[in-house]
Amino acid sequence: ILEGFRAAGLEAGVVLAPGLPGTDAEVLRSAAARIAGLADTARMHPVLVRAGSTLCRWYEDGLCRPLPLDDTVAVCRWLLDFLEGAGVRVVRVGMQPHEGAGAVVVGGPGL
Repeated sequence: ILEGFRAAGLEAGVVLAPGLPGTDAEVLRSAAARIAGLADTARMHPVLVRAGSTLCRWYEDGLCRPLPLDDTVAVCRWLLDFLEGAGVRVVRVGMQPHEGAGAVVVGGPGL
C-alpha cells in the first residue's frame, strides 16, 4: 500500500497521542519503532480531556489520567528525537490554536 502512495507522489503520515488510556512508555517506544520504518511524517497531539467526551467520563470515574506536564514534555522530546533520527519528519507537536476552539478542557498536561 505504501509503495502505491509513494508512486502517486503522496506521503504516509501518522498521528501519535501520548496519554491515551492504555498507553505507556513501552507502548509508545514500540509504536515509534514501527512508525520509523513506515511513515514519512508524524504529528504528536498529547491527550487533552474535553468536557462531555467519553474520555471525560473515564477521567471523572478515575479510569484514566492524562500525562502530567513533565512526563508529556519528556515523552514528546523522546519521540521527536527518535523519529527525526529515523528520518520521519515531525510536522507538529501539540494542537493548532484554532483546533478545539471553544472546547472546555478539564484535564491534560499542565492542568
